[in-house]
Amino acid sequence: MGANLHLNRDIIPRMGGLGRPLRVAFTVALATLVAAACQGEWRTAASPSPVRTSHVALLHTGKVLLVAGSGNDAGAFAAGTFKTSLWDPKTEMFQSVATPWDAFCAGHAFLPDGRLLVAGGTTGYPSASTNNNYAGSREAFIFDPGSSQYVPAPDTAVARWYPSVVELGDGRLFTLGGFNEKGVRTRNSEIFDGSQWSDAKPPPAAMSTMPTYPAPLD
Repeated sequence: MGANLHLNRDIIPRMGGLGRPLRVAFTVALATLVAAACQGEWRTAASPSPVRTSHVALLHTGKVLLVAGSGNDAGAFAAGTFKTSLWDPKTEMFQSVATPWDAFCAGHAFLPDGRLLVAGGTTGYPSASTNNNYAGSREAFIFDPGSSQYVPAPDTAVARWYPSVVELGDGRLFTLGGFNEKGVRTRNSEIFDGSQWSDAKPPPAAMSTMPTYPAPLD
């Protein structure tokens, strides 16, 4: 017989980047409980997603951010039509979010306060001028779950398309890889501390190439 598992957000405040000091212990305990007591299931949502999502993030509010940008649609890119949607699992309703840049194939990770950094994106689709690759962006924004809006962040030191962004132990966000604005693979990394970016630094000489997301995180 299965058992019901009730999660109290005051006890396990991990969702959307919050509650890092408790993360390891609760992650292990929660995984054990879920494996023993719960079974998941797929079902069709009441409405299809209104965006061609390339990034998904579960926020601490319980809502789900669906980031599309141009959605791998050259026509949408040319028209400057960039999209993000916010989905509420309780009501199964979608809310459109103004998206001020093409976030298609950006990188994202949570800050310690639960806001979401979305860095990089697309400034050009494959063409001869971009080495037949996508061209990266230096733009970065922070999604604020409280206001359901993107807030401008400082530009990255290096333009990036499809970078990897990962949280460090101190809450800063380590960003590396991707294609630059010329469609050339970049090796340099940089760190965002919540207010500014560090200078870009090259990796050790032994790393002759840097793959795009998510290979550096394997």
